[in-house]
Amino acid sequence: MMTELYKYKITSYIDSKKYEEKNEKIQLLRNKRENTIKIDFISCNDASFSSSDFKVYFYEEIKKLFTPLEIEYSNGTFSVINKEEIYKKLDDLTFEYLKKYPTKVKEVNLILARTKEGLKYENLEQEIEEGSILPYLFRIDKIKNIGNAAVETQTPEIYSGWNIPTVVTYITEKLDDLRIKINFKELLNEKKSHPNKIKGGFREILKIPVNERFDFDFSIKGYYIYNKSLDIVEKIKVDKKVHFYNVTTRTERILELISDTDDFEKETEEENKKGFEKLFVYLEDLKKDYKINRAEIEELLKSFSDSEKDKILEQIRKYLQENNIQRIKFDTGAIWTGEDVYGFFEENLK
Repeated sequence: MMTELYKYKITSYIDSKKYEEKNEKIQLLRNKRENTIKIDFISCNDASFSSSDFKVYFYEEIKKLFTPLEIEYSNGTFSVINKEEIYKKLDDLTFEYLKKYPTKVKEVNLILARTKEGLKYENLEQEIEEGSILPYLFRIDKIKNIGNAAVETQTPEIYSGWNIPTVVTYITEKLDDLRIKINFKELLNEKKSHPNKIKGGFREILKIPVNERFDFDFSIKGYYIYNKSLDIVEKIKVDKKVHFYNVTTRTERILELISDTDDFEKETEEENKKGFEKLFVYLEDLKKDYKINRAEIEELLKSFSDSEKDKILEQIRKYLQENNIQRIKFDTGAIWTGEDVYGFFEENLK
C-alpha cells in the first residue's frame, strides 16, 4: 500500500477565455498488487450558496459524498467498487437535504434522482474515463519504460459516448539519475478513421446541413514526471484542445505531488485560518442578533479539517459564553435558543 498526496487543478477555456477553475487536494491509497486506488477528495474551491446558481452549488455539495472513492482498473476499464455505499449515503441524506433547502425541493429531488440513477449504470465510470486525470495515473505502469514510441489506441475524451481512434506519440527524456519526463501527444488516427468520416457521423447525429461549414479537430498533449527510484508519479500535465463546429474548448489538468507532508499540513492550517476568519464574521452577526444564512454557515463549518474541529468548537464555545449569545436566527425563519445555539455548531462540526 502507498499513500500519496497531490494537488489537482483543472482550468477550462472557451475560445481562449477562462470560464472555470477548480482546485482540489487528493489523497491516494494505492494497492498496486490489486490495481486499486482509494481516493479522498479535499475541495479547495470557495463554493457558496446562491439561489440563482443553486444547481451548481448543490452538485458540488453532494460530490463530497463521493469521497472516499474506491476504483479498480482492469484491462483498460474502470469500476467503482463502493457505488452501493455512495448510493446509500445519498438515500439516507435525502430527507435532510429537503429540510435544509425547503425552497428548492424540486431541484434537490431532481439532482438526487439523476445522481442515484447514474450510479445504477456506468455513468460515474464514464465520467472518470472522459474527463478526469485518473486514466493517466493508472497508465504509468504501461508507459514508464516505453522510451520513444507511437501507440495506436482510442480516446473517450473528445465526444461523450464515442471512442475515437488515435495515435499517441511518446518521447522520454532523462531529467536526472532518479527521474524521467515522458512527453506525449495524442492525435486522430487517420488510418483508422478519416476526419471526413467522423465529420459525417457528427453531421448525421447532430442534423447539421451538408452545405453548412463544420470544423472538427483535436489534440491531447502533456507529460509525466516519474521518479524511478520511488516508483511514483511526481507530476502529470494534460492539455486537451478541441475545435468542434465553430467553438474551440481547452482543458488543462495538472496533478502534482505534495512531496512534503509538512507542506500539506501548512496549507491545511492556512485554509483553516481563512475559514475561521469567515466564521468570525458570522459570530459577530450573531452577537448583533442579525439573521444568519443557514446554508452558508453549515457549508463553512463542514469545510474545516477533522484535526481542527475540536479546537474551533472550543473557540466558538468561549465566544458564545463571553458574549452571552442565547439565540441564533436563520434566514429560513427558524430560531434556535439556549443550549441549542452551541448544539448547532457542535452538530455541524461532527
